[in-house]
Amino acid sequence: MRLVDADKARECFGGDGVTGAVMQRMFDSLPTIDAVPVVRCRECKYWRRYTRQWENHCAGECERHRMEGGTYENDFCSYGQRKEDEHEQ
Repeated sequence: MRLVDADKARECFGGDGVTGAVMQRMFDSLPTIDAVPVVRCRECKYWRRYTRQWENHCAGECERHRMEGGTYENDFCSYGQRKEDEHEQ
């Protein structure tokens, strides 16, 4: 399954005439998914990569949750907030 911008696709197939109207109705009737963007730990302002030499280079610690064992850079949670500026990364 792939997520697409159905409104944009509807515009592309929208043309004039019967075919355009049929295509627009088809896009309007397709089921939709309520998707939200995900903020991975590595993109989150609360996550800091472990800096000690013996730690896993892909792991870090979340300042918000302080989970035992840390989290990995591709993990995510519902509290993630994207870093605002490039200098925060």
